[in-house]
This record gives sequence, structure tokens and C-alpha cells, in this order.
Amino acid sequence: MKTMADTSISLVASGLNDPHIKGADKWNYTILKEANEFLDYISLHAYYFYDEYYDVVACPLKLEADIDSVRAMIKRLVPSDNKLEITVDEWNIWHKEAKTYNGLMQKCTLIDGLYAAGMFHIFHRHSDIVTMANFCDLVNQLPAIVTREDGGLYVNPIYHAFVMYTNYTGDQFLSFEVDVAGYTATDRVGLNRQVPYLDCSVTKDSENGRIYIAAINRHKDKNMETEIKLNGFKPDKKYKVYELNAPEVKTANDFDEPDNVKIAEKNFSDAGSHFTYTFPAHSITIIELKATE
Repeated sequence: MKTMADTSISLVASGLNDPHIKGADKWNYTILKEANEFLDYISLHAYYFYDEYYDVVACPLKLEADIDSVRAMIKRLVPSDNKLEITVDEWNIWHKEAKTYNGLMQKCTLIDGLYAAGMFHIFHRHSDIVTMANFCDLVNQLPAIVTREDGGLYVNPIYHAFVMYTNYTGDQFLSFEVDVAGYTATDRVGLNRQVPYLDCSVTKDSENGRIYIAAINRHKDKNMETEIKLNGFKPDKKYKVYELNAPEVKTANDFDEPDNVKIAEKNFSDAGSHFTYTFPAHSITIIELKATE
């Protein structure tokens, strides 16, 4: 197809990152070694079937481990002049209640929003090689949006996470360091590393010069008072904060109460090159900083 019909098409190979399938690494190795000259992408699917809070919010780091593994294979097997990238062309959290007989409908809570934000952080950190990612599904199946025939509609916390990271992050990923305690996820998640309670992504808008500090406080019960130090950027004292949170991690929206989980906008006036901010327990926060005039 590519060599004889249309050289402009992009080809995606089906990668494999299911730990329950024997030989996943061998599958990826063979595809990348034998077919790399024809490929533009290798795909990974990221569905996670957990319900326990600390497991769900740790899942993005499992995807990161899979990305690191495939990245290393690409570096080893694919010639440098063949720019082969990774697509996470299906990703979501899949709860036990979502079955074919109920149309894959599931109750989505604040936990799911925290998971989605964690996925966005992974995509930010690996944006040099993960250049396409698709949430699946969008409406009424594993949903971000729920509708009914009479025109009623409500959105889930995952949807609000999309809104935050679409509107309140920049197009340039910045380097940063986080020093924070962590926890160990259960063995079923399959992580060989600590899960940090505070997970961050820092970006800059190339047009308006604003800095966005996105932070997920994964701790279920504790607020995190955090020292923020900025190098090479002097912020205005006044800044905005966008926060997604709820009284309980299992708080959800529905047709009767569509705003149980929603984005809150706050204003503060104590920013500086070195300032302190307290991230609430089980929350997503984005701090928007503009430079001094």
C-alpha cells in the first residue's frame, strides 16, 4: 500500500502491552525489527480493570513503563532516519460493572478524573515520541459524556479533566523536579517503582508566555503543602487556580446532580519566584502564572 499505491499514508502496527498475554515483548520486538521501514507508528492500548483507589490512580505509571519499554526497542531496532512513533490509540479505565449487556455503562467518579489527569501527565512527559492518543469511548460507553433520549446530558469527571488540560496547559513542556513521598501499588498493577503522591506537569504557552503548573495530589486523605521554586521566570503576584475536587473520591455526577464534581476557579495574590501552595487531598490543580510586566 505504501510503496506501490500512496506514499503519503501513515501505517500503524498493532503493538502489544497486555501483561497477561505471553510473548508481548517478543511480538513488539519482531514487528519493530522486521517491518520498521514501512511503519510510522506502533500502537499501545491502555485499559485498566481496577476499582481500588490507589491502584486506579497508579495506572498511568504502568503505561509509562510500557512506553519506556517500546521506546528502548525503537532506539535499538529502528534506524535513526526512520522516525517511528508511539500511539496510545485506545485508553480508559474499565470498571467491573461495565458489561456488554448494559452497553458498557459505568459510574465514573472523581477517581476516574484523577486517573485521566495522570494519563495526560504521561503524554506530556513522552510527547517527543507519543504523538497521538485517543480516549475510548466518549459517549455512553465507558463514558466521559452521558446522554439520554429526551436530550438530558451530564459530564463525568474525566470530561472535566479534558477541559482543564485542553484550556489551562501550554504547548511547550518544561523540565521540573518533584521531591515527594510515595506509596507502593498492589502487585496486580505490576509496578516496580514508588507511586509519588504528588504528580506534576509544567508547561508554557508560547503565545502568551504563561506558565501552567499541573499537579495531582493522589493522597486520599492529606493536603500537601508544597514549596514551589521557579528558575528563569518571575511571576506576577496575582495568579489563577483551576481545581477539580469533591468531598469524597467516589463522588459522581448524574442526571439529578450534574455538578457534584466540577471545576472551581480561584484567585490568589502571593506568587513569587519562591512561594508555597497547598494542594488539597484527592485533587487536580492547575496553577496559571503570568510574567511580571
